[in-house]
Amino acid sequence: MALCALSDMEALLQNNITNPVDPMALTILDLASLAVEAEVGRDLEATALTGIVRTMDLGNNGVLLTDHWPLASIESVTEDGELLVFGTDYFEDLELGTITRISGTNAFVIAWDAGPSSIVLDYTPLTPGVARTECARIAADAFIGGANFAARSSIAGGAMRPPPQLTTGRWSGTAETGAGSGTTGVIIDELARTRLSVIVDRRP
Repeated sequence: MALCALSDMEALLQNNITNPVDPMALTILDLASLAVEAEVGRDLEATALTGIVRTMDLGNNGVLLTDHWPLASIESVTEDGELLVFGTDYFEDLELGTITRISGTNAFVIAWDAGPSSIVLDYTPLTPGVARTECARIAADAFIGGANFAARSSIAGGAMRPPPQLTTGRWSGTAETGAGSGTTGVIIDELARTRLSVIVDRRP
């Protein structure tokens, strides 16, 4: 699932790519999403997750960090089979994706159960706005590059064209596209790297 929609690309391109759907645009959108996630270093899709099990020795640290953030919501937190109550047993910070264990309404921070605690979480991540914006921007740039290449190739006699390329500092790969598609690079440029740096992990 892409981090942004074709309509986000279309708004930047100011050109129809949704009716009919352009197959190259879909491929580039997926590659752009992978590039953004590779740069940030985590999954950014806003898909509800259930039964996420965290088994660890949390010691005296009352703060649990989820694997995803920010979060749209936390549906449930279970510790060693006991369903915890928000406001009584834990507080949450959806922006940071943290769950803090507390003791009753006095809100004293306490440790999670001693020893390896089995914590089961149900929550829904939220795709950061900057991730969606940069996904659409780099996808649109790549689409323009592919369209220009295809036009030049057509003039030159329609030579074989390789599939779109994805290039980041941490990940590279290719994706097959349909016949007649152009070639382009989905590139995390310095502007995207700077903007995305604000959602790289800086939690406590």
